[in-house]
Amino acid sequence: MSKRFFISDTHFRDFRELEVLGEKVHLFLRPFKSVEEQDSLLIENWNRLISPEDEVWHLGDFTTEKEGLEIRKQLNGKIHLIRGNKEDDFSDELLLEYFDSVQESKELVLANGEKVNLVHYPILGKKDLFNFVGHIHKAWTIQPNMINLGVDVWNWQPVREVELIHLMKAIREYYDRDCFAAYEENNQSHLSELKKLHMSYLDKLKF
Repeated sequence: MSKRFFISDTHFRDFRELEVLGEKVHLFLRPFKSVEEQDSLLIENWNRLISPEDEVWHLGDFTTEKEGLEIRKQLNGKIHLIRGNKEDDFSDELLLEYFDSVQESKELVLANGEKVNLVHYPILGKKDLFNFVGHIHKAWTIQPNMINLGVDVWNWQPVREVELIHLMKAIREYYDRDCFAAYEENNQSHLSELKKLHMSYLDKLKF
């Protein structure tokens, strides 16, 4: 029986380091020593969990370059791509050579009958639906109506649908106020200090 999985921000073939206090630090704080080590583990984890008949929803930033699209051929499953900012330079025609479908967002009905919204950017989440998102790497994993599916917070592997249904129930019924401290006044006051916003979606932000 086929299963459904979700993942985001694999960034295949993407390995960027910064120098901080004389030391090299990965841009996303990933623990890998090279792009080969990163991609090898991501591929291994993917195929360990996913069989050829399974369905995978990738929520954007699959890769940063055309060469990285070839990695799709090493991955099991029927893969549907939600466009992220790293797909901006790729046409739908090119992406459809590798993925089973390509879209900006998708409303999807889960196995428990609940409809969720799949989109790369958290700021484009829908108020009346639970949202599965990416883009933010390690910034956070959950919000009251969102789950970040980035590999950086999911042990470098796809997430099973059943686990996300469980997590949605936990967020609604068991998580307390401390889990969402960002909404407290002392944190909200810092929003105005956020100066460096990603230009690819700057026009969509409304602070």
